Amino acid sequence: MKLGQQQQIGMVLPTVLALAMLSSILLMAKWRNLSLGEGWGQMAQQRWRLQQASHVALLAAVQDIQGPLSDERHQPGKAEATHAFFPHNTSGWKTLQARLGDQACLNGICQPLGDDDNRYSPWQKRLKLAQAYGDDPSLTLLYWVEVLPLISRLGTLSSPFVYRITVWAQSSSHAIVVTQALWHPTPSHPASTTIPMNLAGFKRLLQLSP
Repeated sequence: MKLGQQQQIGMVLPTVLALAMLSSILLMAKWRNLSLGEGWGQMAQQRWRLQQASHVALLAAVQDIQGPLSDERHQPGKAEATHAFFPHNTSGWKTLQARLGDQACLNGICQPLGDDDNRYSPWQKRLKLAQAYGDDPSLTLLYWVEVLPLISRLGTLSSPFVYRITVWAQSSSHAIVVTQALWHPTPSHPASTTIPMNLAGFKRLLQLSP
């Protein structure tokens, strides 16, 4: 066999090995891209589920504010009582502030907690002060309602209060979505009945960031 032919035959194996290695690298890169795409898709689906759950909890918080008015969450009770409640007038609001004292919230009913803030880290410190909602073991849903004296530009005379509602939604895998809404009662959705409301009834709806 001639020397040139021997050299050509000797190059076949390294060429095949190089092509095999290149194919493996391309295959691994493709597999990695597919895995990343699947992971992003699962994350997006999980966040969508949490966001929908937080919207349901927001509407549940509105129902909590609306009544029934005869229960403990809507009546101040006796003078020595210590529970938080949703007030109906300025006198009741002053009683609520006195009961809360240095506490930010009690069972999800809160005093005004400052100006708007698009971060949810302050709420992470108030998890034990929230009101729990739902019974799905794979999902933690909590909400807080700040009872704010009316600012005329935000509502009508249907109620002396504006309610800032914050919902914490967390999955068993620790994904978190925190949604906040501003609600002021209207004649069609007053704070004294259980008339169902949809998301369009909120004056503002936003998602908080870390």
